[in-house]
Amino acid sequence: MFGAKIGIEYNLQFFGSNHTVISTDFPFAPRAEPTQAVSSFDLDRKDLEIICYGNAERLLCTAFNWAR
Repeated sequence: MFGAKIGIEYNLQFFGSNHTVISTDFPFAPRAEPTQAVSSFDLDRKDLEIICYGNAERLLCTAFNWAR
């Protein structure tokens, strides 16, 4: 979705936060766009954590201790 707010918003509405993972293509593309887009939504802390790293932890079967 290239960090586009409309794409992320549609994905959240269609799939929900439990099926959304936010990532970047850093160092090949700017990393601020997806972060800024997610921050602009009215999400509670739990959904934000799920989207930003919780789903990735679940998919990769690992824990990102630095994220907490």
